[in-house]
Amino acid sequence: MSEAYQVTPSVGVNIRSGPGTGYSKVGAYAQGTVVTVTATRDGWGQTEKGWVSLDYLEAVEAAQRVTDNGLRIQARYIDAGRKNRPGGVNPCGYITIHETGNAARGADAAAHGSYLNSAAGEAALVSWHYTVDDHAIVQHLPDGETAYHAGDGPKGTGNARSIGVEICVNADGDFAKARENAASLVRLLMEEHGTPIGHVVQHNHWNGKDCPYTIRHTSGAWEAFLAYRRASGWPRRPWTTWRRTDTARTCCKSWPRQIRRGVLIMTNKISAGTIARTVVLLLALVNQVLSMLGIRSIPIADEDVNTLIATGWTIAASLAAWWKNNSFTQAALAGDALKDEIRAREE
Repeated sequence: MSEAYQVTPSVGVNIRSGPGTGYSKVGAYAQGTVVTVTATRDGWGQTEKGWVSLDYLEAVEAAQRVTDNGLRIQARYIDAGRKNRPGGVNPCGYITIHETGNAARGADAAAHGSYLNSAAGEAALVSWHYTVDDHAIVQHLPDGETAYHAGDGPKGTGNARSIGVEICVNADGDFAKARENAASLVRLLMEEHGTPIGHVVQHNHWNGKDCPYTIRHTSGAWEAFLAYRRASGWPRRPWTTWRRTDTARTCCKSWPRQIRRGVLIMTNKISAGTIARTVVLLLALVNQVLSMLGIRSIPIADEDVNTLIATGWTIAASLAAWWKNNSFTQAALAGDALKDEIRAREE
């Protein structure tokens, strides 16, 4: 369970080491403090700091966390006290991406949540913060708690300072959709914790394990995942088919400037030879039609076409260069004047 409560007494409420007044006092909450109760026993609720009496708490409606693609995060925490819920303080400096490696049918986010909160999960000493499938996101631990997911030891940076996100690979699920949902979750976590994109890493980063396996073994998949986390839509080969969209205006800064602006600028120009061959083909087709109709064909050789195209290409390039380097329009003249003024100021 995971429910939010507010402290009601004006004098606050004591925090104790166990569920009862016979346990030692370890602190106190002031009036108005909102706490998350993760377990209850005998009229007492357990918070991240200890146990408090439910008689002095009032349930409040907790804010629902929703990703930018509309998925509500379902909080189903591992029971407090289980060995695979070590507690501790996680500063959330990194976000670590995993894949569950469980291809069994039905091995979705809810199923993995049940496993973590079972005797088997506790015995395995494994835990992480979120599991994502093609239709849901389940949270197993508060972001601010440490977990056993990175394989670098209880005090390793991966376990103690990163949020673990597992992507489901169940055979009856849509992995591509699960991956997109995971990227949406990562965008939310980055915003909430101020995590830079450079601190979004693979499980492999911490202990060398070949995880996330599918992403690591698919060419370009990790780069695409990073790009998707920066944007709000999965990249569709942006260097060849990108069109102006809101996504294009917010995509990653490492892409070329023309792509970030949502405008495709072709840098590979069509050669004169390609144009010449195209014209020759068109002339051949035209002459074939004229011959069928009994009309005299166009008397021109391939060499003449090549010469004509090359000459025209040279003339066009020369005119374009001349036009760009000489100002005639009012806008161009105004631009020259502004440029001269800026140069004068710099000097």
